Amino acid sequence: MWQPIPAPTNDPSGTSVLRLWGQPEQKKGLRLGVLAAFLVLMIVSARPFCRVACPLGAIYSLFNRMSFVTMKIDDTCNDCGTCSKHCPLDLDVAKDLGGADCIQCGDCIPACPHGSISRMVAFPSPRLIPKSEGPPA
Repeated sequence: MWQPIPAPTNDPSGTSVLRLWGQPEQKKGLRLGVLAAFLVLMIVSARPFCRVACPLGAIYSLFNRMSFVTMKIDDTCNDCGTCSKHCPLDLDVAKDLGGADCIQCGDCIPACPHGSISRMVAFPSPRLIPKSEGPPA
């Protein structure tokens, strides 16, 4: 049967049992510093945790190049920047669409006034096929 673990009654450091995150006093400053840095970054940029420290985003960026579902911009794009204003990661969509930082959320697709951005499913991924440099000589 499950038995609850009793709370410790004697604290050898002489401080409260409920210390910050249960760590020694030396790590309080480090953890509060990291928290303060992320709070400041949240004011300055969008989604700093997702860009810098998120392990899931790092895995996604590794496999983004091999994705079968890709996004592309066609020739009707006039670089008005409306899509970039709707990007939750503040990317320049015309340059970074489908790149390592792009999470392919699709917020830019309905935002484009010209309908220049679309999704496509392709096998193999078009990003894995080497681009030719022109007709053979």
